[in-house]
Amino acid sequence: MSLLLAVPLSSAAAGAAASPLAPAVDQTGNYSLFLQEKFDLTIGDSTTKGELLQDLALILNYKPTADAVTFSDLSPSSPYYEAAAALSQQGIVSGPAIHPDEPVGGFQAVFIALKAAGLKELAYTYPEAKTAAALNKLHLKPDAFQSETAAQEIAA
Repeated sequence: MSLLLAVPLSSAAAGAAASPLAPAVDQTGNYSLFLQEKFDLTIGDSTTKGELLQDLALILNYKPTADAVTFSDLSPSSPYYEAAAALSQQGIVSGPAIHPDEPVGGFQAVFIALKAAGLKELAYTYPEAKTAAALNKLHLKPDAFQSETAAQEIAA
């Protein structure tokens, strides 16, 4: 998961001054070098969701099975299809739409990283008080999220 958090995160919401996760990113300069040397990956500020999914599938060495996966915005001929299908089959991303050409947002990157690291179940054990305390450290409130599970995932 720490490898994915090296991704420069864009602001979490329109008009936000800075991502609440920015301090963690500033301390991970060595991760960019590691990704470049180990996987020949360069992840920058304009990384799209499709590129992130390709990079993640490469790092985790995930390949899709023969089972068909259908996305509303990706055809099997897309350069992002194989990665999206493999990650969908692993429960890391879900469709029907992937939005591969959109810039990946900070919260999106965290949601994906949490699931890729196998920490989803841990996040869902967080009681309301622990979720609120963790989010408070990021200057966030649980009711800012669309669901309790999303707040728990960011808290974890």
